[in-house]
Order: sequence, then C-alpha cells, then structure tokens
Amino acid sequence: MSGDHRYTALDHHAAASAPPAPPPLARLRNLIASPSSTARSRRTLAIAATSIGILIIVAAALHGGRAQDFAAGFAARRGRHGAGRAYEGMLETVLRYGEPQTELKKQMGDARFLTGMLFGGQSNQLLALINLLFIGKELGRAVIVPPLTGIHFGAGQHRPFHLVYDLPRFYSLTNIPTVPLSSFKTPGGPGNVDERVTCWSLMEKYTGAPNVHAVETGFEEHKIFTDFWAVPPFPRSSEGAVLEFGPVVDFLSNTTAQLEWVATTRREYLPQKSVPKGVEPSTVVAEDNVKPFFDPVHGVPPTEDDQLMCLDATFYVGDSVPPPPYPQHVPLDPWRVGRAWKEVGQHLHWLPEVEEHANDYLKALFSVKRAKDIPPYISVHVRRGDFKAFHGNTYTPLSSYVSAVADVRTQLQARLDRPSSPTSLSDKPSLRAFPIPPAEYAVVVTTDEPPGSDLYVELAELGWHVVDHDAQRTVERLGEWYPAMLDGEILSRGQGFVGTQWSTFSMLSGNRVEYWQGGVQVVANPR
Repeated sequence: MSGDHRYTALDHHAAASAPPAPPPLARLRNLIASPSSTARSRRTLAIAATSIGILIIVAAALHGGRAQDFAAGFAARRGRHGAGRAYEGMLETVLRYGEPQTELKKQMGDARFLTGMLFGGQSNQLLALINLLFIGKELGRAVIVPPLTGIHFGAGQHRPFHLVYDLPRFYSLTNIPTVPLSSFKTPGGPGNVDERVTCWSLMEKYTGAPNVHAVETGFEEHKIFTDFWAVPPFPRSSEGAVLEFGPVVDFLSNTTAQLEWVATTRREYLPQKSVPKGVEPSTVVAEDNVKPFFDPVHGVPPTEDDQLMCLDATFYVGDSVPPPPYPQHVPLDPWRVGRAWKEVGQHLHWLPEVEEHANDYLKALFSVKRAKDIPPYISVHVRRGDFKAFHGNTYTPLSSYVSAVADVRTQLQARLDRPSSPTSLSDKPSLRAFPIPPAEYAVVVTTDEPPGSDLYVELAELGWHVVDHDAQRTVERLGEWYPAMLDGEILSRGQGFVGTQWSTFSMLSGNRVEYWQGGVQVVANPR
C-alpha cells in the first residue's frame, strides 16, 4: 500500500510518529504478524511463544511484577500496525488510484459514498462528522470526510481529518470505511476540475436556510461547489432539539421515496419562503417564492447520482434518548449520547503523537519523569470567551466549578465503594481504583482564558493545575491546531470531569471520560 503512495500523508505521518520497536521484540513481532510459510509456521510460533514468555517474565521483573501491563502494551503496538494494514486494504477497495485525482469520480472505486459539509467551531464540526459517519454506517456507504476548519485562527485554515484523528484505529473498531477528501482531490491542486455536487439540505429543515459555509468546509479549496435540495418534514427528537436519525436514514435509504419527493418538490416549488404577515397566501406565486439557494425546477436533484450522496449539515441530527441516568445540575445535551456516540464517536481517538505530547505535558504539570507516575486527576473545562453573553453578562462562577468537583469526588467514591453495582452501561469500562481515594485526586484545568488573568491566580490558590500553552510554547513548537487537541486529550484522561454549560467541547470531553475511563461527568451550575 505504502509502495504506491495511496495514502501518502498518512504513511509519512505514521513513519514519523511511530515509536521505535524495542530491538528484542522487533523480529518476533514480524514473525507473528506475517509467518513466512505454512511449513515453518508451527515451529516459528512455538519459538515465538516461548521467547515471548521468557521476555514477559524478564519484563515482569524489570517492571515490578506488572507483566500484564507489559503484555498489554506489546499487544497494543502490534494491534496498531495491524489496524494500519487493514485500513490500507480498505482504501484499495474504495479508491481507484494511489494518488488523488482532479475529479471525484476519477478516484471513486465501485463503492457508494456519502459526504457532508461542516460549520462552526471544531467541536461542532466533530459532532457533525460523528453523525455523518453514523449515517454512512446505517446506509452502508463509505464516508468521504471533509477537512476540519480552524475558524478561530489562521484565517480559517484547513487540516485533513486523518491528521487529527487516528483513522486506522477507528476503522479497526467500527469497520466504517472512512476516507479524507484530500485522498480524492488534492486541496488547491492546480489541475483540479470545478465540480458541482447536490446536497440534501437538512439544515434548511432545521434553521430555514441551507448550509452555505462552503469556504469553511474546505469544499471550495478542492474545487467542489454545492447546490441544495429540500428534504421532506422530519420529526424531531423527544427533546425537540434535533431531527431524529431514524426517519432521516429511512428516507436516504429509500430511492422510491426520494424520487417521489423530488417530484413533489418540483411540482410545489419547495422550499417556500414564509408568507409575510398580512399577505393573502392565495396571492403568492409559488414559482417566485422559492427560498434562496434552491432551484427545484432547473436544479439537478441528488437522486441523479446514486454513487455519491451529500448532506449539507448533519450537526442537527440526533437520537431520541432519555436523560443521563445520574443527577447533575444542568443536563448535557442528552441526545448526543445516543447510538451515534456509542457506535462512532467514542472510537475516534487522536493520533498517537497527540497522546505522547499529552504525556509530556502532564509529566511537566506534575513534575514526574514517567507517564505511569502521572497521578489520577479530575479534569475541568472552564469555557469563557463569548460565553459571558449567554448568562446575564456573567461567566459561570468559579465557586460552581468547585462545587461540581466536590460532587464528582463523591460520585467517584460511591462508584468505587460499590463496584459490583450496575452504575454504568455495559459498553463503558470499569472505573479504575488507585492507591489514593478520589478525595485526594488532583484537579487539572484547561481554559480559553488568557494566562496571567485573575482566573489563573484563583485557580492556583485552589491548588489546581492549569494547562498553560503559552508557557509550553505549544503553537510555536507544534502548530495552531495543537492547543485544542492537547486540551481534549488531557481532559479525556480524567477519572471524573466538570464541564461548562452549553459547551460542546465540554460535552465531548465528558463523554470521553465516561466511555474511555469509566468516570463521571457533572456540569458546573452557571448561576
């Protein structure tokens, strides 16, 4: 795969970021991963098994008897390479060529594809992509993921999805074919052909207007331009907040229903603008009242290209699910922990290099030399920025975060005191016990407040540890994308989590703490 450069950027990144294998294990790993022949396989495996056993015994002595930890790390390294090979095999089945092409169709293999557009901050973009991937899974389509957009820095620069999240690992966990848009067309490529793609507009159904954030999504950087087509009325979730997944997926999987709806849309000139107050509806000419950016008469409907389906904004789609089973001051968008999160979102992990940089930051924060010596902690996300305007011109008070941390400590202790109680769903890991109780766990804070502010002083007085990207020169050393990635990884490692109301960054971090650590999350009371 890497020989024909089918996924050049990923190959180069993997080569640069993969930790070197310990010399005594390198040959054994190769023997296990790819035995040379059937005739020698039994003897080779026997020798390998014996050698591994000896190595584990030696490692146990060197690691204070923690042979299980050593074996798990060995398996994880081997698994990562296995995931890479499986992912490369998938790419060979869905892409025609080893290099990006000038047109989407030239690069598409025999698979059917789904793509979508993004908007908003990076957390909102990720939530939309989680929904897009879930819909792709339900439809049995390979998903073309657009690049993420840094709208808060770098004049909206784009970063391919595979340079933020570990796609081989994701594919091994979900079996969802996921390919970055940059593997189809090189962004900014001089030979790229202008293309128009028609997208079903879920955003119009929710907000009244389509997603016209084409520059933000990175589509235009790939010379892809979008037209929009209305969708039928869809029911909303029981909370009334989002369009339900079920009816949306049912419509997108039913070609007959789509063709009938296209005919209806053309006949009735949909979608129609609202009739102004005082205007008699019978006097409105439907053909002259179509909403901007839609052309049901001359426009190309999405049904004419069955191989490529496009949705303009999947952020507004979700599950109809009950609230979380534990008490908290303010519920965290309960529809976001439905099937899309459980089957897709929780399996999107950052690249290995992000995890390694997070280790370095935490080691520095706690003044320890080894990652295994990082103590257990409760993570806190203090979102400020423009959030002041949301709550009566005040931020969530620091005292609310302090109270929420105390609540988390109590919940963690109760969980540890009754480990056999069914306190969490079966798809969550068990909460880990440490030599110290939750009452003594450290607190690690990330915030968008600038260093040197009064908040930093107050946090220091509490004895809480604050991730300071200015002091660590994160942007200078690693680039503008890394502060958010490292904050997300560091927050996700907490045994418990405290977030800020309505922050999607908090919501994602809290979900990761639950589904990666078996921990608990609480939202600080904004009053």
